[in-house]
Amino acid sequence: DSMLAKLVAWGPDRQAAIGRMLRALASFPVLGVTTNIPFLLRAISHPDFRSGDYDTGFIDKHPELTAAPGPGRLNGAAAEIAERIWQSGGNNIPRGAGETFRDVAGPWRGLPKTTFP
Repeated sequence: DSMLAKLVAWGPDRQAAIGRMLRALASFPVLGVTTNIPFLLRAISHPDFRSGDYDTGFIDKHPELTAAPGPGRLNGAAAEIAERIWQSGGNNIPRGAGETFRDVAGPWRGLPKTTFP
């Protein structure tokens, strides 16, 4: 089973449970892999889902839910940096810059080796 985790939300009524689920999904930390959280947020926020007016054809009836979101701020910044490097012919890259990135802290650094061997 490729499922990483299961998230369940409850509330005194449907709207309260949906609100809890939206908050939980929006703050659900998953690092290092792509998830379907953006799709789930779009689906749960859809008026038909919120009202309970859906069936097994929900996704087919609303293909806009499966559209990939546009690039985020970091992707845009990375593209701009790459464009500037390309335009300069790579002449603006400081010596040893590649070695610098080896020491940059990432989400996996600092975790115990027993967690991620």
